[in-house]
Amino acid sequence: MIYYQENLLAIRTWQPGDEPFLAHHANNYNIWKYVMDLFPHPYTYDDALSWIELQKDREKITNFALVYDGEPVGNMGVIPGCDVYKKNLNVGYWLSEDFWGKGITTQALLWFIPYVIKQFEPNRLAASVFSNNKASMQVLMKCGFKQEAVLKNAIIKAGQVLDEHIFIYNI
Repeated sequence: MIYYQENLLAIRTWQPGDEPFLAHHANNYNIWKYVMDLFPHPYTYDDALSWIELQKDREKITNFALVYDGEPVGNMGVIPGCDVYKKNLNVGYWLSEDFWGKGITTQALLWFIPYVIKQFEPNRLAASVFSNNKASMQVLMKCGFKQEAVLKNAIIKAGQVLDEHIFIYNI
């Protein structure tokens, strides 16, 4: 299912057949260093197969493929909160390094925000960014997010201690 498409860029559900593209684009240290450790590195075909299988048959779609010129080149999704945080969502994304600097993530996030608000009706839409990921901070600010907090020394990634920057979208 295509959620949104304009020119060469689309946001759509992950589907069988995307595995080789996902494995190729996600298997990149320069992506891995900006995402949670749950994101494997190296990223294998089997990881891609598991991810796509995990995404199917969900009542509400939480992750979408970022598709450029017909090829899946990234992911955009939300993680719903639970318990007392049930109306909180955290947005996250990654894009193949081959496509950095083209405005793809910014455009996709601008399309994604209304979907998230309509489907999940959150009280809070936030994003967490590692202090070494200035490009992601710029994407969020271009899309209307404001920095809410900096959690000092909150992250350890690849042996490096980093601050966590929390951004919030005013719903």
